[in-house]
Amino acid sequence: MSAVLQEAVAKGKLTGKVAGSTSETAQKTSQSKSAIGVSGSVAVNVVDDDARAYILNTGAFTVTAATEHFNGTDIDNSGTLTVKALNSTSVGSLAGAAAFAKGSGSGSSTGIAGALGVDVLTGVTDAFIDG
Repeated sequence: MSAVLQEAVAKGKLTGKVAGSTSETAQKTSQSKSAIGVSGSVAVNVVDDDARAYILNTGAFTVTAATEHFNGTDIDNSGTLTVKALNSTSVGSLAGAAAFAKGSGSGSSTGIAGALGVDVLTGVTDAFIDG
């Protein structure tokens, strides 16, 4: 390529330092280049969730069968007592990382990426009658 441009300059078809600058650019481009890329990501969730349903220190009580009227609806009470606790806790976590490194020539490239996700979920779900 350089020879073609030098010939064009010699014939007067091109002026300036065209052939020389092209040669210098080609020389600079072929130099080795190094690159490094580093990336990291961390996601941590710690949840302590208790769900309790209880009857505590009420003394003696009696559950009788009856039909109750509530907001225009008849509710039949069979005379039983149920104490129930539910816990539907959910935890979501996302962590991502990306690293890109590009070198050219005989240079080296290094890319390092890491991600860590930790979820800790504790708690108590219970239902009881005490006292």
